[in-house]
Amino acid sequence: MSGTIFVNLPVADLEASKKFYSNIGFDNVPAYSDENAAGMRYSDTIFVMLLTTEFFSTFTNRPVGDINSPISSIYCLTCESTDAVDKIYEAAVANGAIKGKEIPDMGMYVRTFSDLDGHAWEILHMPEPQ
Repeated sequence: MSGTIFVNLPVADLEASKKFYSNIGFDNVPAYSDENAAGMRYSDTIFVMLLTTEFFSTFTNRPVGDINSPISSIYCLTCESTDAVDKIYEAAVANGAIKGKEIPDMGMYVRTFSDLDGHAWEILHMPEPQ
């Protein structure tokens, strides 16, 4: 598992978040899931760990952030095509995500949204350099 990333996110409703991420293309990993957590696989090396807020708080000495406070991170995933970007984005919005800011074309195709708990995501396709 060297080089694998696990993004740990606190969620208010574990089952709703698990369904949301399943509906946008993530696979649930039962070995990483229980009543407090749902391990969701995006790729062989990228996982999102959905953790109940109470369980998330056991991993830190700091209070869990308020989604209505200023933003402190944006999570970004790449796709192999613009169609794949649109597929994830459209599924996210159809499943309750809030549309994010439109990003001007800077040589890559980007769509943004916030999930059910306000976690900000960018989904992008970046062509290979010429």
